[in-house]
Amino acid sequence: TQSTWGDPLEILSTDRLAAFAMATVVSAEMLEKLSSPFTLFKFPWTVLLIIGNELCERFSYYGLRAILVLYLTTIFGYSDSQAVATFSYASSFAFFMPLLGGYISDVYLGKFKTIIIFSIIYCIGGFTLAGSALGSGNIGACIAGLLLIGIGTGGIKPCVSSFGADQLDHSKDNIVTSYFSWFYLAINLGSIASFIVTPVVKQSQGYAAAFVIPAILLLVALFVFLLGSRFYKKVPPEGSVLKTFVKVIRAALANKEEAQYCQHWLEAAKVSCPEQEVQDVMTVWRIMPVLAMLPIYWSLSNQQGSSWTIQAKNMNLKWGTLNLPPETLGIINPVLIICFIPLFDKVVYPYLQRRGVACLPLHRMSIGMLFASFAFLFAAFVQALMNSQENGEKISVAWQFLQIICITVAEVLVSVTGLEFSYSQAPINMKTLVAALFLMTSAVGDLLTGFISNIFSFLSPLGFFLMFAFLMFLNFTGFVFVSYYYQLNKMRTTGNSSVPGSNSAAYAQLTNESNENDAL
Repeated sequence: TQSTWGDPLEILSTDRLAAFAMATVVSAEMLEKLSSPFTLFKFPWTVLLIIGNELCERFSYYGLRAILVLYLTTIFGYSDSQAVATFSYASSFAFFMPLLGGYISDVYLGKFKTIIIFSIIYCIGGFTLAGSALGSGNIGACIAGLLLIGIGTGGIKPCVSSFGADQLDHSKDNIVTSYFSWFYLAINLGSIASFIVTPVVKQSQGYAAAFVIPAILLLVALFVFLLGSRFYKKVPPEGSVLKTFVKVIRAALANKEEAQYCQHWLEAAKVSCPEQEVQDVMTVWRIMPVLAMLPIYWSLSNQQGSSWTIQAKNMNLKWGTLNLPPETLGIINPVLIICFIPLFDKVVYPYLQRRGVACLPLHRMSIGMLFASFAFLFAAFVQALMNSQENGEKISVAWQFLQIICITVAEVLVSVTGLEFSYSQAPINMKTLVAALFLMTSAVGDLLTGFISNIFSFLSPLGFFLMFAFLMFLNFTGFVFVSYYYQLNKMRTTGNSSVPGSNSAAYAQLTNESNENDAL
């Protein structure tokens, strides 16, 4: 995909062996010797530690997410709607916590100390969740583990990627773009590996063993990160832009009398705030209606690990001689993402542009929302086929492939493009804030899924999927209306110099997990 700095992310051109070498760490001295194959990217060896840390951490997070819904229904007897709601609440909590982690990092501790503290909390949460699966299960330990995991992963999410970028020499051409390409590759490698290993361990050894493996990988991630403690560049905290945003809002509200003489109510803040700060906040305010249309999309996209897993559980999971665990299908999305991003960037978008078809960010996002709605229509169609079977027959899980392809196309068009839109439209001094707001849309989407699953628990799976397809179509209509009145700004900056220097949240958004995440 085209990065916000104007250079393509060459995700597939890198050496696969190098990606695995990143996760193999013995000592600082060995890493220094291993760094020679990476001269093409001119990365310091400490950056390889951070990328290896991310690979292990993402394996852990997606590994426990892959089996969480089935764990709740199998061990604790949760209904399908209760399991989906709990999964969504846990995911939402994890996506809200980066606000806290980024604030603590930017204002008090700096990224290095924040990563260590929240990583320890993360490890405790992982082993607590694994302990909840011992014996007949302990729901209290399970909830406590999920809370600690949410705090841990949310706390480090806005810090790790930006801390890695802090280690780079930004004067070198394309080094930041190359770094984020490798970082994103590590995310997807960790995700793919987790969807292969964790379900297999669960099937053969049980849930406790399946949760222990991600917990151990969290310890490995922390160990890898600590190897470079004495060698990292540690940028001191410089304060949070959130304070500036809140200050301008409060000043505008405090000067309501002046607002009646202004074209925009925020202009009243100019009485007590610098004009540039007010203009920046006004720009962010214009972006917010567009971001407000994203939670419904995330509500659908993030159900790949919840309601779609439950649907797969009730299908024929035999694939040749293999009997696949239902959560294994989660591997398809990150694999397709790695394939689709360069496909759209190198083939689809250039083809449409040659044909005179505009490919502006808001156009792509609107089409992506239609694909998300189609994905749930296909899910409803599959459910209808399942309901029509007689004598306990089950249809093949291969029927889910079409809905997975549709939601992956939607992810490329909405998630990746939404990141580009957020970064390009934000004022230079407010990019971290807009990045945080973009991340929050996923948290709100998961929260909506939880609420809807509880309120409409009486719906059948077919009705549930049709309802979300309809909600997404309504949201698409609203998004088209909002887009019509939005005027795109040109890219404010290009090149590596546009990268924020030290604030955490902006870098966090450059790596969204797809799936979570996550982030591109």
